[in-house]
Amino acid sequence: MLIYFVLLSLNRNFANQNNIDSLMADINYYRQQSGYATEYGTFVGLSWILVFALYVMGMRLQNSTLMTTGMLTFCALPAVAFYFARRFRQQLPEETTIGYGRAYWFCLMMLVYASLLTAAAVYAYFKWMDHGALMQVMRDTIESPLAKQTYSDLGMSDTLTMMKEVLKDLSEVSPFDIAVALFNQNIVFSFILALPTALFAKKS
Repeated sequence: MLIYFVLLSLNRNFANQNNIDSLMADINYYRQQSGYATEYGTFVGLSWILVFALYVMGMRLQNSTLMTTGMLTFCALPAVAFYFARRFRQQLPEETTIGYGRAYWFCLMMLVYASLLTAAAVYAYFKWMDHGALMQVMRDTIESPLAKQTYSDLGMSDTLTMMKEVLKDLSEVSPFDIAVALFNQNIVFSFILALPTALFAKKS
Protein backbone atom coordinates (compact mmCIF):
# COMPACT_ATOMS: atom_id res chain seq x y z
CA MET A 1 0.00 0.00 0.00
CA LEU A 2 2.82 2.39 0.88
CA ILE A 3 4.53 1.65 -2.45
CA TYR A 4 1.23 2.41 -4.24
CA PHE A 5 0.93 5.87 -2.67
CA VAL A 6 4.58 6.60 -3.39
CA LEU A 7 4.13 5.69 -7.03
CA LEU A 8 0.89 7.68 -7.22
CA SER A 9 2.61 10.73 -5.74
CA LEU A 10 5.51 10.44 -8.18
CA ASN A 11 3.08 10.11 -11.09
CA ARG A 12 1.20 13.24 -10.01
CA ASN A 13 4.44 15.18 -9.62
CA PHE A 14 5.53 14.06 -13.07
CA ALA A 15 2.18 15.09 -14.57
CA ASN A 16 2.34 18.46 -12.80
CA GLN A 17 5.87 18.99 -14.09
CA ASN A 18 4.68 18.21 -17.63
CA ASN A 19 1.83 20.69 -17.23
CA ILE A 20 4.25 23.35 -16.00
CA ASP A 21 6.63 22.70 -18.89
CA SER A 22 3.75 22.91 -21.36
CA LEU A 23 2.53 26.14 -19.78
CA MET A 24 6.01 27.70 -19.90
CA ALA A 25 6.37 26.66 -23.54
CA ASP A 26 3.05 28.35 -24.38
CA ILE A 27 4.09 31.51 -22.51
CA ASN A 28 7.42 31.65 -24.35
CA TYR A 29 5.64 31.07 -27.67
CA TYR A 30 3.16 33.89 -27.10
CA ARG A 31 5.96 36.23 -26.03
CA GLN A 32 7.84 35.40 -29.20
CA GLN A 33 4.68 35.77 -31.27
CA SER A 34 3.90 39.15 -29.72
CA GLY A 35 7.44 40.37 -30.37
CA TYR A 36 7.32 39.39 -34.03
CA ALA A 37 3.82 40.85 -34.41
CA THR A 38 5.04 44.20 -33.04
CA GLU A 39 8.18 44.22 -35.20
CA TYR A 40 6.51 43.17 -38.44
CA GLY A 41 3.43 45.26 -37.71
CA THR A 42 5.70 48.29 -37.60
CA PHE A 43 6.97 47.57 -41.11
CA VAL A 44 3.45 46.93 -42.40
CA GLY A 45 2.29 50.17 -40.78
CA LEU A 46 5.15 52.09 -42.43
CA SER A 47 4.02 50.79 -45.81
CA TRP A 48 0.47 52.02 -45.08
CA ILE A 49 1.85 55.40 -44.05
CA LEU A 50 3.84 55.55 -47.30
CA VAL A 51 0.63 55.09 -49.29
CA PHE A 52 -1.07 57.84 -47.31
CA ALA A 53 1.90 60.19 -47.79
CA LEU A 54 2.07 59.57 -51.55
CA TYR A 55 -1.64 60.18 -52.02
CA VAL A 56 -1.69 63.32 -49.87
CA MET A 57 1.39 64.74 -51.57
CA GLY A 58 -0.17 64.00 -54.95
CA MET A 59 -3.36 65.79 -53.93
CA ARG A 60 -1.61 68.83 -52.49
CA LEU A 61 0.81 69.18 -55.40
CA GLN A 62 -1.82 68.20 -57.99
CA ASN A 63 0.65 65.58 -59.20
CA SER A 64 -1.13 62.70 -60.92
CA THR A 65 2.04 60.58 -60.93
CA LEU A 66 2.28 60.62 -57.13
CA MET A 67 -1.43 59.88 -56.78
CA THR A 68 -1.21 56.99 -59.23
CA THR A 69 1.86 55.62 -57.46
CA GLY A 70 0.00 55.84 -54.16
CA MET A 71 -2.98 53.93 -55.55
CA LEU A 72 -0.76 51.23 -57.07
CA THR A 73 1.13 50.90 -53.80
CA PHE A 74 -2.20 50.61 -51.98
CA CYS A 75 -3.12 47.66 -54.18
CA ALA A 76 0.19 46.00 -53.25
CA LEU A 77 -0.34 46.33 -49.48
CA PRO A 78 -1.71 42.79 -48.99
CA ALA A 79 1.53 41.46 -50.48
CA VAL A 80 3.48 43.23 -47.72
CA ALA A 81 1.40 41.47 -45.06
CA PHE A 82 1.82 38.14 -46.87
CA TYR A 83 5.60 38.61 -46.95
CA PHE A 84 5.94 39.25 -43.21
CA ALA A 85 3.56 36.42 -42.35
CA ARG A 86 5.76 34.06 -44.36
CA ARG A 87 8.85 35.55 -42.73
CA PHE A 88 7.36 34.82 -39.28
CA ARG A 89 6.86 31.17 -40.27
CA GLN A 90 10.47 30.97 -41.42
CA GLN A 91 11.71 32.35 -38.10
CA LEU A 92 10.15 29.50 -36.14
CA PRO A 93 12.22 26.40 -35.32
CA GLU A 94 11.82 23.57 -37.81
CA GLU A 95 10.08 21.32 -35.28
CA THR A 96 7.53 24.02 -34.36
CA THR A 97 4.05 23.75 -35.84
CA ILE A 98 1.47 26.52 -35.95
CA GLY A 99 -2.16 25.89 -36.81
CA TYR A 100 -4.41 28.20 -38.76
CA GLY A 101 -5.99 29.61 -35.60
CA ARG A 102 -2.68 30.70 -34.09
CA ALA A 103 -1.49 31.93 -37.48
CA TYR A 104 -4.65 34.04 -37.82
CA TRP A 105 -4.15 35.48 -34.33
CA PHE A 106 -0.56 36.45 -35.16
CA CYS A 107 -1.56 38.10 -38.43
CA LEU A 108 -4.40 39.95 -36.73
CA MET A 109 -2.05 41.28 -34.03
CA MET A 110 0.44 42.35 -36.70
CA LEU A 111 -2.23 44.25 -38.63
CA VAL A 112 -3.64 45.85 -35.47
CA TYR A 113 -0.18 47.21 -34.63
CA ALA A 114 0.02 48.52 -38.19
CA SER A 115 -3.38 50.18 -37.77
CA LEU A 116 -2.29 51.87 -34.53
CA LEU A 117 0.88 53.21 -36.12
CA THR A 118 -0.99 54.48 -39.17
CA ALA A 119 -3.64 56.18 -37.05
CA ALA A 120 -0.90 57.91 -35.02
CA ALA A 121 0.78 59.15 -38.21
CA VAL A 122 -2.51 60.43 -39.64
CA TYR A 123 -3.29 62.23 -36.39
CA ALA A 124 0.15 63.86 -36.38
CA TYR A 125 -0.26 64.98 -39.99
CA PHE A 126 -3.66 66.62 -39.58
CA LYS A 127 -2.77 68.03 -36.14
CA TRP A 128 0.57 69.67 -36.91
CA MET A 129 1.30 69.55 -40.64
CA ASP A 130 -1.84 69.96 -42.78
CA HIS A 131 -3.49 73.12 -41.37
CA GLY A 132 -6.48 72.61 -43.68
CA ALA A 133 -4.37 72.48 -46.88
CA LEU A 134 -5.75 69.15 -48.10
CA MET A 135 -9.37 70.26 -47.73
CA GLN A 136 -8.58 73.52 -49.48
CA VAL A 137 -7.11 71.67 -52.44
CA MET A 138 -10.23 69.51 -52.67
CA ARG A 139 -12.47 72.59 -52.46
CA ASP A 140 -10.46 74.35 -55.16
CA THR A 141 -10.78 71.28 -57.36
CA ILE A 142 -14.56 70.96 -57.22
CA GLU A 143 -15.07 74.74 -57.40
CA SER A 144 -12.90 75.17 -60.48
CA PRO A 145 -14.63 76.38 -63.68
CA LEU A 146 -13.75 73.08 -65.38
CA ALA A 147 -15.42 71.02 -62.66
CA LYS A 148 -18.52 73.23 -62.66
CA GLN A 149 -18.82 73.01 -66.45
CA THR A 150 -18.26 69.25 -66.47
CA TYR A 151 -20.87 68.54 -63.80
CA SER A 152 -23.29 70.94 -65.48
CA ASP A 153 -22.90 69.22 -68.84
CA LEU A 154 -23.55 65.86 -67.17
CA GLY A 155 -26.61 67.20 -65.38
CA MET A 156 -24.99 66.57 -61.99
CA SER A 157 -24.95 70.06 -60.52
CA ASP A 158 -26.79 68.76 -57.45
CA THR A 159 -24.02 66.22 -56.91
CA LEU A 160 -21.42 68.98 -57.00
CA THR A 161 -23.39 70.95 -54.41
CA MET A 162 -23.61 67.84 -52.22
CA MET A 163 -19.84 67.34 -52.48
CA LYS A 164 -19.29 70.91 -51.30
CA GLU A 165 -21.47 70.27 -48.26
CA VAL A 166 -19.60 67.06 -47.48
CA LEU A 167 -16.25 68.85 -47.66
CA LYS A 168 -17.60 71.56 -45.39
CA ASP A 169 -18.59 68.95 -42.81
CA LEU A 170 -15.25 67.16 -43.14
CA SER A 171 -13.32 70.37 -42.55
CA GLU A 172 -14.94 70.60 -39.12
CA VAL A 173 -13.84 67.12 -38.06
CA SER A 174 -10.96 67.12 -35.56
CA PRO A 175 -7.67 65.33 -36.28
CA PHE A 176 -8.41 62.93 -33.42
CA ASP A 177 -11.78 61.97 -34.91
CA ILE A 178 -10.17 61.44 -38.33
CA ALA A 179 -7.53 59.18 -36.79
CA VAL A 180 -10.13 57.20 -34.81
CA ALA A 181 -12.33 56.76 -37.90
CA LEU A 182 -9.35 55.54 -39.92
CA PHE A 183 -8.29 53.19 -37.11
CA ASN A 184 -11.76 51.66 -36.93
CA GLN A 185 -11.80 51.22 -40.69
CA ASN A 186 -8.39 49.58 -40.65
CA ILE A 187 -9.42 47.22 -37.84
CA VAL A 188 -12.29 45.91 -39.97
CA PHE A 189 -9.87 45.63 -42.88
CA SER A 190 -7.42 43.76 -40.62
CA PHE A 191 -9.97 41.12 -39.61
CA ILE A 192 -10.62 40.43 -43.30
CA LEU A 193 -7.03 40.62 -44.52
CA ALA A 194 -5.82 38.30 -41.74
CA LEU A 195 -7.92 35.46 -43.21
CA PRO A 196 -5.76 34.88 -46.32
CA THR A 197 -2.59 36.17 -44.65
CA ALA A 198 -2.77 33.42 -42.01
CA LEU A 199 -2.25 30.84 -44.75
CA PHE A 200 1.27 32.23 -45.23
CA ALA A 201 2.04 31.96 -41.49
CA LYS A 202 0.51 28.51 -40.99
CA LYS A 203 3.09 25.77 -40.48
CA SER A 204 2.29 22.08 -40.23
